[in-house]
Amino acid sequence: MLNPLLEFIAALGERYGRHPRVAFVALGTLGFWGEWHTWPRSELFASEATQRAVVQAYRRAFPHKVLLARYPYPATNEPWLGYHDDMFPEDTDYYEGQGYEWYFLPQLRKAGREDNWKVAAIGAEMVPNQGKKYLSTEWNRTRTMLERMHLSWIGPYCPILETNLSEAELENARWMVRRMGYQYRLTQVAWRVRDRTLWVQVEGVNEGVAPFYYPWRVEVALLRPDDTPAQIHPVDVDITRWLPGEFRFSTQIPLQIPKGRYRLALGIRDPWRGQPDIRFANRLSYLQGWNVLDQLALE
Repeated sequence: MLNPLLEFIAALGERYGRHPRVAFVALGTLGFWGEWHTWPRSELFASEATQRAVVQAYRRAFPHKVLLARYPYPATNEPWLGYHDDMFPEDTDYYEGQGYEWYFLPQLRKAGREDNWKVAAIGAEMVPNQGKKYLSTEWNRTRTMLERMHLSWIGPYCPILETNLSEAELENARWMVRRMGYQYRLTQVAWRVRDRTLWVQVEGVNEGVAPFYYPWRVEVALLRPDDTPAQIHPVDVDITRWLPGEFRFSTQIPLQIPKGRYRLALGIRDPWRGQPDIRFANRLSYLQGWNVLDQLALE
């Protein structure tokens, strides 16, 4: 049984290992529902050796993707792994003095993996068919657990599958979208030109609860009046290190364009589309993926 499974994982990686629409891969091929348990028949679950073989197979098959495990077992207690909670927010953590050590976050703490969110995503599935409850009467618990676990994504069951949500419930769902994962807002931009060199300094804040987990390239551009880039300059900064809170970077750009009027713009390049594709949470003009920061004239 093991060899066909390992072959399947390898084939899955060949097909989806570089697929641009696959953000994360859950190790969901062991146990009931792929959730790495056979409760209440624990004796039926795979041996630790089999678990390790499966983990290694996924890592070989998906070297360019963030991987997530259900539990921090000995076989999945790794510094590079993300994790997912399949009963969010009910079984996520102690709340108002109530809870159990087998809840999601207590297990991560016990295994020393409570900070793995800084390098790999944390996901969750909401308690099935309870979306309205956790957007209304239990909303405080939902907010608390989302922030405490540094949640990046939720599914397959999630509140959006519910019908007839009230306006208050919809607003809470919108809050979840904004708060989950990353949300970058610029707080200050400074620039100057001297001796045909443009110096740019940017400060901002990640208002989400997690970083962006792939090293997409940050770029500064000077746009012509027709919105096309006259010059694009890659910035030496790693956005995977933009944890919740403040971030800043600066860069110097040797100008290679003629005199004239330009718009200074900032972008984060999506390697799938081959163009900038992340919008900052500011009221800025947004042109083909570029966030327009200011106008400047080169004399």
